Amino acid sequence: MLLVYALARRGRGRKLLIAFLITFITCEALLIRRSGSHFLLLILASGLAAVILFSLTGLWDYLKKMEHSRFENSMAFVYGALLFSYGSMLIVYVFAHFHHLIGTGDTDSFLLYYVSLLLSAAVTCTGLWSYGVRKPRGRSWSPSSGYSSSSS
Repeated sequence: MLLVYALARRGRGRKLLIAFLITFITCEALLIRRSGSHFLLLILASGLAAVILFSLTGLWDYLKKMEHSRFENSMAFVYGALLFSYGSMLIVYVFAHFHHLIGTGDTDSFLLYYVSLLLSAAVTCTGLWSYGVRKPRGRSWSPSSGYSSSSS
């Protein structure tokens, strides 16, 4: 996801995201190599926090502008959908991980997870569809536009 965010940005923001991504992957690899799967919760939580943080940053950058291009409008849908998806994934993960303390079943947690993924996919598709659809432009014809009906 961080690579998708980096490709959607330009300039200094892209360089910052790529540097963060390389650092993040290196730290994860070192943590897994050194301690195995003991810090799996730390790895998952840091990944979720990074995606949620960069989703909020992308939405904030969008809201600061007055005029938006079609690409920026579609990316606002995508950022919102990803923020919703990863936020609900965090909630479902807490329920699924601590289900023995709360007393809920895994079935309810996974139902919530799949419904949130479905809603997120629908919003993402709406954003991408709005970027792909072009409004038809009518050609204005005027006699002074250089077209002549005479054959001379």
